[in-house]
Amino acid sequence: MKTCLICETKLSGRSLKYCSPKCRTESRKSYQDCLTCGKSSTNKYCSSGCLELAYRKPKEIRTCSVCTEAFEARDINSRYCSDKCVKLKNIERAKKYRTPALKVTGVCVICKSEFVGPKGKKYCSSSCSKKASRKPRPKKSSRSLDCPSCGLSFETSHPTKKFCSRKCNRMSPEYKARQRAYTIKVKDEREDSGLSRNKRSKTEAYKLNRKLSKRTRDKRVRQATLSCVNPKDFADLEARRGLDQDLDHIIPLNHELVCGLNVPWNIQILTKSENNLKSNSFDGTCDNESWMMG
Repeated sequence: MKTCLICETKLSGRSLKYCSPKCRTESRKSYQDCLTCGKSSTNKYCSSGCLELAYRKPKEIRTCSVCTEAFEARDINSRYCSDKCVKLKNIERAKKYRTPALKVTGVCVICKSEFVGPKGKKYCSSSCSKKASRKPRPKKSSRSLDCPSCGLSFETSHPTKKFCSRKCNRMSPEYKARQRAYTIKVKDEREDSGLSRNKRSKTEAYKLNRKLSKRTRDKRVRQATLSCVNPKDFADLEARRGLDQDLDHIIPLNHELVCGLNVPWNIQILTKSENNLKSNSFDGTCDNESWMMG
């Protein structure tokens, strides 16, 4: 049985030499070795790279005029082997033809120190130059005072400051008088809101009472909080609290016999109904669980 002259597959039908038009086209090609690399190809050169290598002229080997090393010249004007040698040559040429600047001894305008530099230079360094360009800030006049509370002398630039610290300010009789006046004012507002309900609406009275009770509650919590407690512990408790739950102090903060601390180990999570049932009851123990029995 006949086979294809190219791929050697068995022929069938009326074909005599080739099994397909592809094999017939392949048979018409004449292969030869590439003149550069020796690979078989239909042309003289197998690729454009081999063609470029064949027609490229051999590079001329020259000696660098700076480092005296041999290198292949890229073109007719190549004299140096690398960019580094070119920079070194440029520096050498600049030193040769540059006229040296006339250096004189001067005094810096800012720091008053002597320096050697070109004629006309005013500052010894860049830092002094930056200081000269900045606009001078107006200096605040400071005054020395004696604290009325503790008697210590201190300096301040504030025009209305009288005391050396906030603690001394709170110990002063003026501050205590303002606090008493504020307390009296709040009590009067509470009494007015309770008596004159015909003039004021019930909502305004409720808001005022709520505001005053919240203010006293916050003050009590601040006084019962230790400075060594990490605020993140309170945030963790708040994150664990559900929608229908409250944070309750095991030992209450407001009681006739005791005042508990606002610390994480004195806080428990209760439902709103349990919190209302417990209120501020205290049985004299650390666990304070007697309210559950009743």
